Amino acid sequence: MSKFCDICGTTVDDDNLEKCPKCFSNKWSVNELYSDLKRISSDESFIQAMIKLHDEDPIEYQLKLQQLKNAKEVERNNNQIRQEYYTNKNVPQCPICQSTDLSKISSVWKAARIGLFGIFGADDIGKTWECNNCGCKF
Repeated sequence: MSKFCDICGTTVDDDNLEKCPKCFSNKWSVNELYSDLKRISSDESFIQAMIKLHDEDPIEYQLKLQQLKNAKEVERNNNQIRQEYYTNKNVPQCPICQSTDLSKISSVWKAARIGLFGIFGADDIGKTWECNNCGCKF
């Protein structure tokens, strides 16, 4: 649980800290409101403004808090959808740079290289894709 200094408003997560690192006061308050806001944002000025709004206009505070929670939920869902799209879709990715900008290495190209260079052209055998970003063949 976080606590904050009653004098300067500095917040800390260390329950064992006896004096404020900013003003050296030992007047602490435990603030569940601060802990909830800290989960939404790490910006101290935002958190202090929201605490002030909570004290001055609780209804407006609740509306803002609900909007922030909804925005976080939408962002989390979008990230999850994006991640599922790339992990579930059958799109090959470069093992080096994770790029999906790939070119297929054709069998004709492999045969031509072996025909021209002999054993020295056999490095593409067993490879199917070439990354257009980093040049990796896999």
